[in-house]
Amino acid sequence: MKRCKVRVFMLNHTIYITYTLSFFLNEIFVIFKEIRNSALIQIPYFPPASLGGFCESSILRISLLFFTNLIFMPVIIFFIVLWYASLFCQTFFQHRYAAHGAFRMSKGWEKVFFILSYITQGSSYMSPRAYAIMHRLHHAYTDTEKDPHSPSFSKNIFTMMWRTRNIYCTIVKGTAEVEPRFTKNLPVWNKFDRWANSGPSRAIWVVLYLAFFYKYATAPWQYLLLPIIVSMGAFHGAVINWFAHKYGYKNYILKNTSENLFSIDVLMLGESYHNNHHKYPSAINFGKRWHEIDPIYPVIRLFAWMKIIQIAKPSLAVANGEHQEF
Repeated sequence: MKRCKVRVFMLNHTIYITYTLSFFLNEIFVIFKEIRNSALIQIPYFPPASLGGFCESSILRISLLFFTNLIFMPVIIFFIVLWYASLFCQTFFQHRYAAHGAFRMSKGWEKVFFILSYITQGSSYMSPRAYAIMHRLHHAYTDTEKDPHSPSFSKNIFTMMWRTRNIYCTIVKGTAEVEPRFTKNLPVWNKFDRWANSGPSRAIWVVLYLAFFYKYATAPWQYLLLPIIVSMGAFHGAVINWFAHKYGYKNYILKNTSENLFSIDVLMLGESYHNNHHKYPSAINFGKRWHEIDPIYPVIRLFAWMKIIQIAKPSLAVANGEHQEF
């Protein structure tokens, strides 16, 4: 009886999330259609007297016109939505859950997030299992030759990510020699991962992206965003794994080069608090100081309240930020 109730509860939440997502996407495409069929948004003229002498009305009008039309370009909206949706699945499911076990969830919910990760990451989908193994290697061997993505052993960001790609592929194919301690408690859905990581799957997503740009792009420069969308997951990883080991500030002195890249991290949903994360890898809140807002932390609390996840007890095994038992 209890198991039946759990399944019904999980089914209701799955339906709710699917409905909300479909409603949200439908609203976006309605906006796209309206913008496509209308002229540029017009900004009313502001008399100089109404500006209080702050600036010339013509400058304000041109600025408002430019930024308003920029924001409401369909491709820009699509890029922003995909940026945060993809990043959410990476930080919530592949990183905090799969790699660090910061919280637990049922096998049913695991599959829900497998599918959401595939939808949002598309051609750059990353196997949660392979991602977790690679990320655990990063924490165990930070800034050494065994680190899958260390700026200390790569000439530039492109060679680092190419090396990361090669290591990821060997883990996915099962040809990499991985210590047993890095393969514990991992989310596994082999059939799904085989399709999602396949060439045909990635090709289909690329074609869909191209079709979207062909239909909705309003200027040639917007096609510059296409390579980022195609490689979105890797792009997010490159930002943190390269720049957050080179620039920023430290809250903790550790035996690695990790930095907190931004003081307030909205762009990377808390992932840029990398120095904090290396100190406490399994923490559900990456922010430690008052201004370090982690947008995913309240989501984790909400999901815990909704019984979608169960928050694990915080691990204090990582005193020096260098090693974590999984």
